[in-house]
Parts: sequence; C-alpha cells; structure tokens
Amino acid sequence: FNKRFSNGFRFFVGGNMSFNENRIVFRDDAQGTPFYQTFSGKPIDTKTDFIRLPYYQSVDDINNYIAPSGADQLVPGDEKIMDYNADGVIDAKDRVPFEFQLYPRYDYSIRTGFEYKNFTFSVMVQGNADKNILMYQNNSPFGVNATGISRIQDFQFDHYTAETPNGVGSAFHYSGTIVNSNNEFNGGGIAGRVVPSDYIRLKQVEISYNLENKFLKKQLINSIQIFTNANNILTFSPLRQNFVDPEKTTYLLGSKDYSYPMARRINLGFKLNF
Repeated sequence: FNKRFSNGFRFFVGGNMSFNENRIVFRDDAQGTPFYQTFSGKPIDTKTDFIRLPYYQSVDDINNYIAPSGADQLVPGDEKIMDYNADGVIDAKDRVPFEFQLYPRYDYSIRTGFEYKNFTFSVMVQGNADKNILMYQNNSPFGVNATGISRIQDFQFDHYTAETPNGVGSAFHYSGTIVNSNNEFNGGGIAGRVVPSDYIRLKQVEISYNLENKFLKKQLINSIQIFTNANNILTFSPLRQNFVDPEKTTYLLGSKDYSYPMARRINLGFKLNF
C-alpha cells in the first residue's frame, strides 16, 4: 500500500511471508528399524529424541519407574523418560522423531512508514513462526564443562529444586571430582532439549531529512540526506535464555558459542546527491 495525500503526506506499508514445507519421499532406512524411527515421509533433517515425562518428584517415584541404562544415581528432579516401545527398558529404541523442526515454517517481514515534506520515517519488523532450537545443556555449574573452561553463568541455576520445580533444567548432580548429570545416560543421551524459538524482531528504524537549497545547487549538489537508523533493536521470543539468538538451530549452554553474535547497530550519516 502506498498513498500520497493532497497535503503532501505519504504513507506506505508492505510485507511478505513465506511458507516452508518438505518431505523425504524415500530413504533406505536400515533393515529392522522400528517404523516410528524411519525417516521416509518426514521432513528433511528430522531429529529424534526421547519423550520426556514430568521430572521424578520423589524417591518412591524413582523406585516405581524404569531407570534408564547407566543412570544409577537418580534423584528427584531428574529426567523421566517414556518407555515408548513398552519393552521394559529405556534405550535408543525409545527415541522418536520430533514433531517440531529446527527450521522455521513461516518467515515474514513488514515495513511501514511515512514521508512528509523533507522528513521520512520507516520501521521494519521481521520474524518467524513454528521454529524450535535444540539447547544442549552443561547440566551443572560445578567442575569443567564441555569446552574445558570452568565457569558459572546465571542461567545454569535455572534448574529443578524443591523450591523451583518448574526450572528449565533437571536437578544438579555432583559426584566426586566429576560432574554426573544422570541425564546423559547410555543409549543416545538426552543432553539436548527442543524449545520453541519463534521470534518477532524490530529489525530497523530509520529517520531522515532531505536538505535542498540554492546554495547546494551552486556547489553542484542537488540535495543532502541526513539520516540516523538502528538495527536489531528489540527481539521478542519465548526463549527464557534471552542471550541466545532465536534464529539459531542449536546452542550449547554453559560453553563458548563461536558463531558471530547478532549485533545491534546505531548509525548516523549523510548522503550527497549530485
């Protein structure tokens, strides 16, 4: 939409949206693979993982449920995994494809603004929907993490305790000189957790003034546009870890993330039009 009114005021708004959907027509899965773990008919790069039940809430809860292979120090607050194939064992055969994917199904952007006399103002918003991020957790702040760097960050304390049963992470473990999370047991591990990472981002705001006068024309300059703009100003997302860029597909909590971060920039400048 682009309309100029009789008083010279112009208003404009536009946008776009894209939809992404794909399916694997055929994949030669290994013979004997359970039908629910095959990839034919599923989206490209489909991930599999265990189905998590509510955390163990008590010792009785631990004793009355199947313990994953290798998890011999379970405590209330540890991950409880569904025995998907009902064979009485928690192992890799209980991994199932994720319903949600790590790429966005919907991408969109909207740009709007106005122009009046020599002033122009515009705003652009972008985002996506139906996207998730795989968060790999360094489950404890104690000891040395996966990168060999010993450090503690505040988000690592957002874990289950008796006072915070709705923490993002499971219960802490510490055994001797090593970290033992009991949530990375043999059979495929459950160190990662898929969480929604839809977002709406105020991508750009710009204001400018177009200067024209006889003096400039004598200098062979038709006009000077003076402008200021800002990029990546605000991002709204359901991610509780607000330091993680929701556009990412994976993130390793508690370690270095070597990808270049999303930068917020503020610019001030001018353009000469000859």
